[in-house]
Amino acid sequence: MDGVVLLVGLLSRLMPGFGAAGWAGFSGPADRVHILSADGEHCDSCARRRPDGPLVHNANVAEFTHSDAFIGTGYAERYWLPFLWNLPASELVAFHEACARAVTLEEEENWPELEAHEAELRRRTWRLWGAVVPPMSLEGYIRLYAECRARALQQEIDRTTLAGLIDRAVRLTWWAAAGARTSAPSPGTLASDTGRPQSGSIV
Repeated sequence: MDGVVLLVGLLSRLMPGFGAAGWAGFSGPADRVHILSADGEHCDSCARRRPDGPLVHNANVAEFTHSDAFIGTGYAERYWLPFLWNLPASELVAFHEACARAVTLEEEENWPELEAHEAELRRRTWRLWGAVVPPMSLEGYIRLYAECRARALQQEIDRTTLAGLIDRAVRLTWWAAAGARTSAPSPGTLASDTGRPQSGSIV
């Protein structure tokens, strides 16, 4: 808590309706206003029984003062995006970090470590695809999307072409995710232009 939040909290006692959520959190019926655990993600009340209807979750974010949350992307990534997209916050952060790591390894041309990292990134089961798609790997999700797209266009797609599309889409995904998070530049030249090895699963 900083001076601005404290001052607003004090003024709220003199000005009804002014609001002191930044100081003491939102208040309301226990079945509508919950308190998140220390990690800012888990809710014991929802774990016991998630009620129907809108919910408010109070989260204690001790590391930020009044305007610190807007300095970088961490606050939005940790709280707002998971809330808006209805995704697990820790998993979204892990996905972005994995993508940023892939970009770093590619920029460093550390191909052996990148190959191992990519294998983990594309085969790990993620819960990031929304309510319609069950948890699956990045590779599996891209394959599912490509196959559905091909059927919608009434086109055939052979295994070799599909594998190439998946490889390229995985790489574009980590560049896009890392760029959206850190305002990193768009990927420059393709692997073949940088002398990057073309064998193995890395494309």
